[in-house]
Amino acid sequence: MGFFSGIKDMNKKVEAAVIVQNLLEIQVNAGTFSSDPQNFATRLVNMAWDKKPDLFNGGFGQRPFKLAVAASAFSNGVTQFNDDPSIKVALVISLGNIFLELQTNRRLYPLNSLDDQLLEDALVVFKENMKKMSETPLAEGFRSLLQEP
Repeated sequence: MGFFSGIKDMNKKVEAAVIVQNLLEIQVNAGTFSSDPQNFATRLVNMAWDKKPDLFNGGFGQRPFKLAVAASAFSNGVTQFNDDPSIKVALVISLGNIFLELQTNRRLYPLNSLDDQLLEDALVVFKENMKKMSETPLAEGFRSLLQEP
């Protein structure tokens, strides 16, 4: 690992953490999340990165796009904070917002096969959790994402 690899890793983490933070700030404003979005975003991205460092740091030849890293951070967080409904709901909603964005504007993003795999894995977590919450008004806004292709 060269000197610049660490700088690139930090840059990619920051890019993803900004997305995570912005989505968590929406949840703070909606009253569904009460932690500090900036600190929690950094924590979520670091937790996901530490779980699969070779995947995120380009060890397989390519680095994932920031939206895929953010989706991975949210899906990993949903699993890690499964026992805390106040955090879990905010993470599931935020993850859903990433998928809504991709459903609308996917062609605008430089996604690669690694991104596709990360997003597919995150979508599984999202769908599992939304099915558990499917009888709530929350699920209504994400109905199109829950339909099988």
